[in-house]
Amino acid sequence: MIHIFNLYCIMINRNELLNLGPEALLAVCRMACFRSTGPGGQHRNKTDSAVRLTLKEIPEITATADDSRSQHQNKTAALKRLRIEIAYAMRDEASVWTGDVKMNSSNPQYPYLVACLLDALETAEYQLANAAELFGQSTGQINKILRRDDTLRQYVNAQRQKRNMKALRF
Repeated sequence: MIHIFNLYCIMINRNELLNLGPEALLAVCRMACFRSTGPGGQHRNKTDSAVRLTLKEIPEITATADDSRSQHQNKTAALKRLRIEIAYAMRDEASVWTGDVKMNSSNPQYPYLVACLLDALETAEYQLANAAELFGQSTGQINKILRRDDTLRQYVNAQRQKRNMKALRF
């Protein structure tokens, strides 16, 4: 399924949304700044440095960052997390991955990798061998991607469990 946004009177899909620069992505979001809770000393609760970003058109897609005392750093972290949330939430047709699969979450292309892998897995009903064929990689490569990312592995196993399938073991 492709979600469509109106952005300056043009239509935009998931990959275009992931490709937006920071300012353009912020333009399609609601940003809320708030005081973070929890430990951190006297400075943590005196400024509205935590940031929550929510897509205006799909309010279910949201990301929060409160790691730093700096609102600017938290906004940057929230944008990065929002891209990953978009990759998890928005499905498209499965396609062959032509990029490098040996990347970590700090790579700007990582949300695309996650999105493309999840498209293949969703299309293949989370059957790894079928997804590998759609993804254009071996099951071993998919296992390596899942092994490197705990959150992605947990998400995939939760989806498999919903389908009464055994969890992947690593």
